[in-house]
This record gives sequence, C-alpha cells and structure tokens, in this order.
Amino acid sequence: MSKLLLIVLLLGSTVSASGQRVYNYYRPGDWVSFTNTRYVTGIARGFNTIYFATTGGILRYDKAFDEWLDPLTVSDGMPDNRVRRIAVDRLTDDIWVDTPSGASYYNPGFQDWSTIANFPTEKLQPSGISTAQLPQFFVPPGYSYFSPGILTDREMAQFRITQILEDDNDIAWMGIWGIGPAKGDLAIYDLAVMPQGIYDDDVAAMDSDGDDFWFLGGGDGLPGTITAYDRSQSEWEYFDSRLDRGINSDQYYAIAHDAKSVWIGTERGLVRMDRKSRTFRSYGQFDGISGERVTALLPVKNNLIIGTDRGVSVFDIRRDSIYDANTDIMLPRVIYDFAQGDSIIYAATDIGVLSLVWGGSEWRRLLLDSPHLRTGVYQIQVVDSLLYAVGEDGVVVVNLKNLASTIFDRNAVFRNADLTALLVHDNVIWAGGASGLYRYNSRKDNWYRYTPNDGLIGIRVRSIIADGDFVWIGTDRGVSRFRWNDFDRSDWLQ
Repeated sequence: MSKLLLIVLLLGSTVSASGQRVYNYYRPGDWVSFTNTRYVTGIARGFNTIYFATTGGILRYDKAFDEWLDPLTVSDGMPDNRVRRIAVDRLTDDIWVDTPSGASYYNPGFQDWSTIANFPTEKLQPSGISTAQLPQFFVPPGYSYFSPGILTDREMAQFRITQILEDDNDIAWMGIWGIGPAKGDLAIYDLAVMPQGIYDDDVAAMDSDGDDFWFLGGGDGLPGTITAYDRSQSEWEYFDSRLDRGINSDQYYAIAHDAKSVWIGTERGLVRMDRKSRTFRSYGQFDGISGERVTALLPVKNNLIIGTDRGVSVFDIRRDSIYDANTDIMLPRVIYDFAQGDSIIYAATDIGVLSLVWGGSEWRRLLLDSPHLRTGVYQIQVVDSLLYAVGEDGVVVVNLKNLASTIFDRNAVFRNADLTALLVHDNVIWAGGASGLYRYNSRKDNWYRYTPNDGLIGIRVRSIIADGDFVWIGTDRGVSRFRWNDFDRSDWLQ
C-alpha cells in the first residue's frame, strides 16, 4: 500500500450535523453520488478545472480533456451539499466552501475534506463580466434567449443566469438557475447548456443497459421527471410530461428496457420511449391494460408483462396489441414486481408470490404450506434455481426445486425496517428500504447496513441496480454509485 493511500485511509472524513461520510476505511471513488445540481450558487476555476458550486454539491469540468469529473458531495466528506460560496486556488486546485453546516477545505492531494473556522472571502474570484454585458446568444433548440441573461423554454418558463465567470479565450462559464452549468462563447455568441446530474433528488426507480442509465424522479404519488444518462459521453438528458408529448403522467413507478424501447409505468398507464428517436407514446386502460396504475414491467422476448393495481396484462409488441392475463386470484391483486424463471413468470403481489407457466392460463400461489411470503412482497429476483424476495417478512430465499425456504426476518435481522428494494449480484444479496442499504456476507452470515455515515447519499433506499464491481443505489436524496467488490475493506470484515 502506498504512503499516500495509507494517509488517506487514516485521515478519514470529518463529522458534521449533515451526516456526511464519517467512516475512514473507504478509498476515494468508492462512493460517488449524483444529485440535483440545476441550481448553481458559485463558479471558480483551478489550473485546468472549472468548479460549479450548486445546491447539490460541486460539479467539476476538465477544460483540457473536455470532460466532466466525478462530482463532490457529502459522499466524499463535504459537510453539506448546499454550497453557498466556493473559492479555488488557481494553481493547486485547493477548494474552500461555505455551507449551512460550516466551512470546509478540500486538499486535492489527499482528496480529503477538513473543517475550517472561517471561509476565506479574499480568495473569491471576480466574475469579470455582468449579465448586462452578455451578447444576444444563440441558444439550443427548445430555448429562447432574452437580454439581460434570461432563457425561456417551450412553456415560457423563465431561467435566469445568476452566476458568471469570464475565462480566457472569450469564454464565459455560467450558472442558469433551474438548468445548471452553461458555457457562453463571447466571440461567436453561442451558448451551450451543460446539464449534469439527475433532475429530481428523489428517485422512484432506475434501470441501465451498458452505458445507458435511466432514472425516474418522484414516487409515492409525487410528480417527477425522467432522466437519461449516457455514461460514455457523460451527457444527461431530461424528459418532462409538460414538454414532451406522449408522456401521460408525471408520477412514475416502474421502468424496464429492451433493445428498441424504454418502458415506464406511471399513475395513468404505460409509457414507451423509442431509444433512438427519443419520442414517446402512452397506453392506458382503453388500450387493454387491466389497471390504471402500472407498477411492474418485465420484457420477455417480443412481449412485455405489465403489472398494475388490478392484475396483469401482456403487450404483444409484434402485433402492437395488449391483452388481459388474469385469473380470479390475480385480478384484484396489486403487482409490485416480476421475475422470470426457466419457463415460469413470478409476480410479487400484496398476498405474496404468484407463478404462471409461460403459455399457461392459471396463476398459482407459491409456498402454500409455508408461513413465509403470505403478505406483501415488493421485489423479487430469480438466480439459477433460487427465488429471492423482499417484503413485509424481510428477505426470503426459496429453492424452486424443492420449495425449501430461508428467511432473514424483518424484525430479528433488520430491526423492523421497511424493505422495498432488492438486488442479487455476483452471489451477493442487497436489500434496501427506509433505514438504508443492507448487504449480506455469506462467509460471516451477517448483514452490513450502509448509511450516510458510509457515503450513501440518502437514508431511504428505493432501487438498487448492478454495474460490475459497482452497485447504483437510488435514494430520496440522489443516486450513489458504490464500489462494493473489495473484500479486504472493513465493511466486509466486520
């Protein structure tokens, strides 16, 4: 281990009332979080990097390589995501921030935050230009520009330029309140918006396919926006039911994808997004969906299994038709999730797990003679011959060959925590809910609980997806990417 790495591990992070990371056994980059960074509160420049302070952390843009670096948030040890002021040393990239939870200093060599008594106001960089001095910019499609420093969208919502920092070569770096970072070329009057991060902090569900990620904002009846993230280009794109035709609701519950489409379950039916054209189409009960609210989705070959608040429907994609797939036991059920076995579809419902042989016509309850899985089950996954379920009982593992089951009891193991999210990845079980993220260590037969003390951006976990050596965790305060595959780290050794 290098001396520098040893120092980083020993220093750890400082404790503050905001609850940022306090455990010192994580390395830089183990936790990276993405939040709502559409509200820029300050701009500063370092040697090659432009820093955008926001209400959701610090964005970092590398001018030399024309790319975005990972953002800095409480997951890295910042005292608070809400940055009021930022100062940066132009030669060393040392950072000072002023937040509601106190002032802090970032050492780029150690990649470590430490508390300071006072924010150094003398280090603030002057903007060099005012909004009144900006030219009449050419702006991206969907926006109009009005002097001095106002953009409007297609619904005539106004977004004001509130932060400016003039750089070399006639470049003005800007913060547009409600949109995020922007780059203005003062020589050719071109303005490029540069959004970064998820649109809504509160993440209802998420999905991924290689470098393509999708995040649904809102949840629990709250309105939200669809965020698309192209990791290969570090580009973020937002879709809003107010602005994008074909999105029938702004309340989201489920998401899935196939090669051509992204499917989204909403309060008022199903939304289909064409991955290539970025256009939308909606389907509802009039089109054959059995219930009004779509809560679960599973693509199977050329079909999409649709779970609703009143049973199951099947979308035959080739025929562009939807038909009912309910029997008496299924029709009144709320469907929370699906999983696919070899030739069986499993449904997580408000009365446990039901199964259907693909091509058959009769849904049947799983574990008829067991006390497990008799109440609400919220997520399920089938891996080889095992079915994993998370719900009101806790975490249940069922051997589908002999129906033997193992239960990690919600009361005994998880201290009565509500659990709604599940992932099984590389033989590791993850569960999440109102009290954080839980990971099972089969070697020690115990569960480790991750919270903001570890680096998790929010305490309430709603969704978990796999990404090789990482897992992505959607919470009520943003999305965290966690490097889990380090078995020598203390979270695995406890």
